[in-house]
Amino acid sequence: MKEKNTNLEQLDQEADEGTFVRDSSVDSDDDFDNEDDDVLMSIIYSIGGFFQFIGRTTVTFFKHLPHMISTKVKAKVAERRRMPKRRTINKVYVLVGYTTKEYVDRKYRKERILLRIRKVLIACIVILILVMSWRWFYPKIDTDEYKQMIGVNDMKDLTRDDPFATESTTVAISPESQEVTPIPTNTTLPSET
Repeated sequence: MKEKNTNLEQLDQEADEGTFVRDSSVDSDDDFDNEDDDVLMSIIYSIGGFFQFIGRTTVTFFKHLPHMISTKVKAKVAERRRMPKRRTINKVYVLVGYTTKEYVDRKYRKERILLRIRKVLIACIVILILVMSWRWFYPKIDTDEYKQMIGVNDMKDLTRDDPFATESTTVAISPESQEVTPIPTNTTLPSET
């Protein structure tokens, strides 16, 4: 009995608050079907709205396309007319904003001077490296020793006995006229004591 009173009191409170709770004994299959239909309809409306948006955007784009093209062409023509004529291969600059021609010329001159200084410094560094490497390698190369090892003192000695030369270019050299390079020895002359 107490339970029935408490249930009735709860229902009265909910009725006063404006909230209604459905009884589970009511047929819930109809509600489930209605909920599925509502979800399905909302999905269909969403997809339909999306395609309507795409259609409106596409129509608007193609509607405004000729105007956009003509505006861009007019802007390019106007920009071309405003540009000064190019008489040399150099670029032509147009001053835009708060600057003066003297300031731009000063800046351009400064850049050219810095480029020249950079080129001169790079050339000096390359020449310095070449001189340092020559001074480092040259003392280590003993040309007299290499000439003695090869047996040639002059380039003419190499071409004197050319086996591929024709008869008109060969000159017979007698063995007496050939120079002989002496072979150095590590012995010293005996000195008188």
